[in-house]
Amino acid sequence: MTRAPALITTMAVVTALTGCGADRVSQGTSRDMTTASVPLPPLSGHAADSAHRPDGRGFPPCKAADLRGTIGGYNGLTGGTAIDFVFLRNVSNRSCSLSGTPTVTALDRGGRPVPLRRVELDGLFNDASVSVALISHARNGSWSEAMVPMSVSGLDDTGQPCGTSHVRRFRTILVSIPGSGRVAANVPREGSEAGLGTCDGRFRSGQFLPAT
Repeated sequence: MTRAPALITTMAVVTALTGCGADRVSQGTSRDMTTASVPLPPLSGHAADSAHRPDGRGFPPCKAADLRGTIGGYNGLTGGTAIDFVFLRNVSNRSCSLSGTPTVTALDRGGRPVPLRRVELDGLFNDASVSVALISHARNGSWSEAMVPMSVSGLDDTGQPCGTSHVRRFRTILVSIPGSGRVAANVPREGSEAGLGTCDGRFRSGQFLPAT
């Protein structure tokens, strides 16, 4: 199944976690409804007209329990950088919104936190303020999703190829939902994302963007 951006090719179904003290697995979704006017999404399989997709103003904030995460879109860039995305789908029966730049953390294959540090890497990053509406409607899945861009590096701080002992592979990416908890997205065990990781913690992530 092709997803836009065109480089997006794979997904891994994952579990949403909510934070109330310690994180726990979500057991339900929100049932409160918004009164904001929502246009009917385009039919699935047709080009979604992003110009008519509403922004997030007028919708209540999404909760971690409303969302399920997937990872997809791995693509190598020049300069040793690779990009990937966490997709967050609204699986509740209410439309909601996400805005701002979430905290993104990672666990390694042993479930241990990976020490990440922000460095300037190329990727799909946008400094403009964006509020994303995640529309609760089965007609077109892309309108129910937001995405968080990530960039990782295969080079060390001197620009040299990373030694094997300095590469930390990811098993799970955690995205913090403001005031609500975290959504966990597991890295696929097969395909282009299977070896997702970075050199010496070099990492960059961006704000919530509309999935298209």
